[in-house]
Parts: sequence; C-alpha cells; structure tokens
Amino acid sequence: MKGKNTLFLVLFTLVLGLFALGGCSTSDAWRTRLSSGPVTYEQVDVEQMQKETGIGEVILSFAFGIPKTAEEKQIYESLASDIAAAKTFYEARRVHFLAPGESEVGKAAFQKMFSFAVTSEEWDEVYKSAPSGSETEKIAQMKRDTIRNTSLGNRLAAAITFSEVENVYHLTTTGSVMREAALQKMLSLATTFTMAQKVYTFAPRADKIEKAALEKMFTFATTLAEVRFIFQFASLGTELKKATVRRLAEFYKKEQKK
Repeated sequence: MKGKNTLFLVLFTLVLGLFALGGCSTSDAWRTRLSSGPVTYEQVDVEQMQKETGIGEVILSFAFGIPKTAEEKQIYESLASDIAAAKTFYEARRVHFLAPGESEVGKAAFQKMFSFAVTSEEWDEVYKSAPSGSETEKIAQMKRDTIRNTSLGNRLAAAITFSEVENVYHLTTTGSVMREAALQKMLSLATTFTMAQKVYTFAPRADKIEKAALEKMFTFATTLAEVRFIFQFASLGTELKKATVRRLAEFYKKEQKK
C-alpha cells in the first residue's frame, strides 16, 4: 500500500530481516520459523523481540495489525471510535495513517476516505493509499485526473497572457491533450523571439508545434545569433532552412562592409 504505515513497515521489515539473517542472538529454531513463511502475531515472542531490537512493544505488535497489549487495545479502540465519528476526509485520513493498514479500523478509514474524497488532492491521496493494480486505485486515478483536467481547462480558457498560459502548461502532464492545448495557446500569444523559443523548447521533438515555433522565431529574429540558432535546428531542404541561409548571407555582407 503506497505511502501507508511507512514507519511500521520499515521497522517490521528490519526486525524480521535481523532475525532471519541471524543478526540477533536468538535461537536457530526461531530463525527457522521466521524463514519458513509468513509470521503471525501468535508465533512472535514480542518480549524477546523487544529486548533484542529495542523497539517498543506497541509498534512491534501493531506491525501485525492486531492489538494485543492493554495500551495498544486502548489506542485501537480510540481509533475505532474516531473513524465511526469521522465526518470529513481529513478526519478519516488521520485514522487511516495511524491504524494498521490491514486491520478492520484501517480498512474502514480507507473506505471513508474514498467516500469523502472530492478534490483532486483528496483523490490523489486515495490513489496513493489504494492497493497497486486494484479497481479502487484505477477509480481514484480517473477521478483525480478528470477533476484536474477540468480545472486546468477552465484556467487555460481564462488565461489571456503568455505567462498565464505558461503557468497552466507547467501543471499539465507529459503527453496530455491539455499540455498540447497549452503549447498551442502559448505559441499564438508569443510576441517575441524569446517567447517563441520557449515554446520550441517545451514542444516534443519533431512535433508540429516545434516546427511552427521555429518558424515563428524566424519572424522575430533580428540578430546574427538568433538566425544562427534557427539555422542550426531547421531541417535540411525546408523553406525555413533556405530562408535562414539568405538571412545569414545578408548579415555577413553587412559585416564585410564595415
């Protein structure tokens, strides 16, 4: 589960790794049991593990998703009460973060997160918390992307300056329709060589927008360096390549007359 209970998972993996590799001074029988397959809470000598690792008993037992100690049961019951009373996405997210992921409370918290999610940011958190490849993950990703694209589409439609459109461009994803639309609008609003060059730089290689941006750069080029840049990247045999050659010849003639 992406981004969920990271501390528990890291510590628990470390603990089991130490035992399995013989890094702790426990018996061979104990190591054999660990290496034979998945370990349940009942198979673990929590007190011995705590002594040999220095990790608290509550964290060790919580790694299995089953409350055992009095302190842990109290925490678990408190979380169960919190999730039952949760009325917002962020209340559910707090419980989901604190509860063992595979516990009933953890599952209930995730379900409430899913039902409360509204914004793209909230759906993104559901997506990151969902099991990889699950139907829930796919739904959360679709919801997130749909909301993001709608929001970006509205911002792009309202943008009236080159810089405003560029800001929208940076929020889009590579290869998306929204990114192409932003580039097209940036190109239409470009009024200087530098603006057109920026579109050229952002555009995918060998794309129609890249070609159009290079042609627009030529209309704004006023210096030898600018014309040389266009000459370097214009395709052989194209009208643009021929035009840059003629423009370069004009610059060189002027230089010779000086």
